[in-house]
Amino acid sequence: MHIGTLITSLSSIAWLLNLRGSDIPFSTLFYAYLFISLDRVVLFLYSVKLTDEVEDHLRALNIERKEYNDIWTFLRRREWGKGKILIFPETSYAVSSMLTHFCYTVVPSFIENIETIKSKPRITYASA
Repeated sequence: MHIGTLITSLSSIAWLLNLRGSDIPFSTLFYAYLFISLDRVVLFLYSVKLTDEVEDHLRALNIERKEYNDIWTFLRRREWGKGKILIFPETSYAVSSMLTHFCYTVVPSFIENIETIKSKPRITYASA
């Protein structure tokens, strides 16, 4: 039984949440991890860089926020519950080794297939 998906692709996270940032020079991406299940969405990012506008945006989407480095505790304690999570082939070795093969299944990224859908203007995740 699969419980949710852990997304580690920065471009996929930015696209899904309709956010942009400036953590990476010459890019509109920001450092983050995103966990999505049927009843919970958790975004791991550096909260000190959030603007009020972004906080309102995330609150409106009912997205739980955790600090960027809290991903390791989340994975180690299996805070998503019992069952496996889906990860994509581009997931880092550090993340997949933390999970071990008993906790995940690798599947092709379904997000890349739907990224061609247009969306409204993006909100900027400001960096300090």
